[in-house]
Amino acid sequence: MMRIFTFLFIMICAMPASGFAQKLDMGAFGNMPIQHEGRIKSLESFSKVMLKNLSGSEKQQNMSAAAWLALTIFDPQSA
Repeated sequence: MMRIFTFLFIMICAMPASGFAQKLDMGAFGNMPIQHEGRIKSLESFSKVMLKNLSGSEKQQNMSAAAWLALTIFDPQSA
């Protein structure tokens, strides 16, 4: 499992970041499974938890939590 995570992390870091978050299918991105606190949940649920912990709200500037997370990961300068 750790090898898969490491491989995916390296692949994401190697991708060109500019404009990637705008081209990403947010529905598919938000439905991706992720393990968080010992449970498997959707990336949308994980994003809501993270955004609420950081800002106190589950939405950020008229975008979903998954869109906020994608922007933060793939285009941190504009996030």
